[in-house]
Parts: sequence; C-alpha cells; structure tokens
Amino acid sequence: MQATLTGREVMLSDKQYFPKRSPISFENFTNIYMWRKVMNYRLLTVKGVPCLTGHYGNHPTFCFLPDVAEDEMLRAVLEELRRAIGSPLLLRPLDAEKLERVMRLYPDAEIIEARSMHDYIYLQSDLSTLIGNRFHQKRNHINNFEKKYNWEYVSVTPDQLPLLRETAAHLFAVDGRLPDEYEAILEILDHFEELKVKAGVLLVEGTPVAYSIGEVMCDDTALIHIEKADRSYDGAYSMINKLFAGEFADCTYINREEDMGIPGLRKAKTSYHPVRMGEYSIAKV
Repeated sequence: MQATLTGREVMLSDKQYFPKRSPISFENFTNIYMWRKVMNYRLLTVKGVPCLTGHYGNHPTFCFLPDVAEDEMLRAVLEELRRAIGSPLLLRPLDAEKLERVMRLYPDAEIIEARSMHDYIYLQSDLSTLIGNRFHQKRNHINNFEKKYNWEYVSVTPDQLPLLRETAAHLFAVDGRLPDEYEAILEILDHFEELKVKAGVLLVEGTPVAYSIGEVMCDDTALIHIEKADRSYDGAYSMINKLFAGEFADCTYINREEDMGIPGLRKAKTSYHPVRMGEYSIAKV
C-alpha cells in the first residue's frame, strides 16, 4: 500500500487489510467495497498500519478503529490521524469491546450512541420458517402471494447474472428513489464472483419482482446486503425475505444491517423480531 495520509480508493485486493469474518456489518469487506464511492472510503497507511476513513456528503470525516494489537501503538496511530484529519477524530462503529479500548486510551472522549447504525440480528430459523404467533401476519402475506401469483424463485448462479442485473435495473426503474444505493448494487454485480456473495430472484410470470443479495459474514452469521421488491406485488417483500433466508441453512443467525434512522425501515426490521441488536457507538477523541 502507498504510504500516504491522502489515501486512495479501496480495491478488491485490499480485502487482506480488513478484519477477517467480523460480526460487525460495517466492517464486512463487501459492504465497504460496494459503498466505497458513495461513502468516499479512503485507505491510507499510518506508521505501517492500514487505516480506513470515510465521509458522506457534507458530514465530517470518520475513521474505523485501526486493527492494532498494542495500545501504545494504537494511540500513536490515532494521534497521527488526529493531526492529519483534524481533532476531534471521529471513530466508528465501536462495539462494546472497541469502545472500552478507546475509553482506556482517551478517558475524556465524547461518546455518542449511534442507534441508527445498530445491526438487526435474527435467528435464521425464524426468518426461513416464520413459525409461531409472532409471524402470523408475515405468513398471511406469503399465503396471499402464493395464491395470487404464478411465481418462481431462482437461486442465482454465475451464469444467471444477466437475470440479476435485469432484476436490479427493473426494480430501480420502478422505485428510482435511491441512486446512491443503486450505484452500490452495481458494484456487487460487477464483482459478484470475486466477492463470493449469494443472490436470489423472485419472478412472477417471468417478470422479476424481488431480489436479495447476501453472504456468510462469519462462522455462524449471514449478512443481507440488499433486499428489493416491487411493492405493487402484495407480499413480495415477505416472500423474498423468507426464501432467501433459506439459502443460509448452515448459519444460526442472519444480520440484516442497520435502519439508518428511517422510521419505516425501523418498523419493518423490528417486525421480524430480532433476537439481539449489534449496538455501536461513535467516539470523538
């Protein structure tokens, strides 16, 4: 890596510099790679340590906590980042362990709870079966979908990538509200095999109405990167959610990422009854 504090764009070959199989969705390499342009992620080297910074729009630059074993070295790296980026330095996302370490180094740090960044984590068996009274309404949506439509589910293989591209383009044309997200989706589609992701497409009479993309992120947990459906097809979201969850039968949990503070998204993710939340904070040091 080039030793510079100006940094450079993240590349596929940089996967080696990121935490291996982290349970934090923000630290997942596919997540970082797909959003690298939208989030202006830059990879730089400080005292030989790879560091990742980012900023969205006019928001302040933030930094992921560098992966350094020794506290003394970590503090030296953070001090260099503070001089280069500015003080206070924003560190995010910090789980309980990372937060404790930062507080040990910077007892006077300002800590901000980042509720909108919390990961929603579910039992795979809950999402793939929807058994129990809690999921009665979800099962009704699926039953209505199955009765109303002549549907087919396709587990995407590399030779079916054109179908996945067609589906993503079609649903963006239907919705069209989030061009930044569509740009990130195209990053996954362009490197589907290299990123080792899975995808599923839901068709009605041959027309794509929903799709989802995800991967196994750590030993017992899958991560859902993208889920999109045409809302004019009643139950399409419930259907793709259930079917794609079945792709991860070897996992105990499914992480469906954060809600970004969007009320409707928070309501939808809560309605699937997460078994726990991945709780993260921001530290100003």
